[in-house]
Amino acid sequence: MNQFRFFAAEAWDYLIRGRGTSLASVIALCAVFFLFGLVLLVSHNVQNAAESLESRKGLTVFLVPGVGEERGSELARTFEGFGEIRTAEFVHRDVALADLENDLGDFPIGSALGENPLPHTIRIELEEVARARAGALLSMAHELSNYEEVDEAIFGDQFVETLEQNLHMVRMANLSVGGLSALAVALVLLTTLRLLFLGRRDTLRILKVVGATDQFIRMPFLFLGGIQCLMAGALALIFLEGARIFFEALFPGVEPLPVAVRLGFLVGSALIGILASFAAIEPSLRRLEQEPEEVVR
Repeated sequence: MNQFRFFAAEAWDYLIRGRGTSLASVIALCAVFFLFGLVLLVSHNVQNAAESLESRKGLTVFLVPGVGEERGSELARTFEGFGEIRTAEFVHRDVALADLENDLGDFPIGSALGENPLPHTIRIELEEVARARAGALLSMAHELSNYEEVDEAIFGDQFVETLEQNLHMVRMANLSVGGLSALAVALVLLTTLRLLFLGRRDTLRILKVVGATDQFIRMPFLFLGGIQCLMAGALALIFLEGARIFFEALFPGVEPLPVAVRLGFLVGSALIGILASFAAIEPSLRRLEQEPEEVVR
């Protein structure tokens, strides 16, 4: 624990002494982490949308105008008796209009048009086995459309399947951007830590001469890289929340990243900083051993 405090104090001293370089490094790292966080935010909301659509995968049956509430409820009970149908819910046209107005941000469609343009509808959800079978919704839509009281049966299965296929592309984008972010972090720390190493080469040479181990010399730089990336990650999350609020104003329903993901983001940022610092400082440390009179050219 004492060694941990010592190395952390040394890293903080490095950070304060080279505050100009450190500030530039944190800003650059923040930009990298912000872009990665933005991809995670988009992916999270796309995944939620896909799950929501998946849970709603089913049919909406529009009844012919003039079909009464009693006949509509009777049809719903009839449809519910089909083996592939789990539920068939009759929805009154006034309820359907209220739901539509709510989805459009409480826009008064009925008042604007002077009347309710929607017919009665029946919302149908298939059994799990039927939903999983290819073409089941299309087949059921055709079958229900044969009823003379049914005007049209629509479903969003094709859209859902397309969205699910695109989710794979989103996950691949996460991996790609994550890899590029790690590379960018390594390049930023490679520059800043080598400059810091160069500025303290005389002190480090003396420490080496008096018997300091590589681990003793290396640890403050690893702590420094971790601290810089942790600060940059925290700053990136603040900017990311600002971006989410902005998008929320344009596209209501944008959800923030879960707390567990944000914590993982911070921990991951620090770990990337430590690993990148090790890769950045190790060549200079090897040179310190091989050329005791010069650390970095």
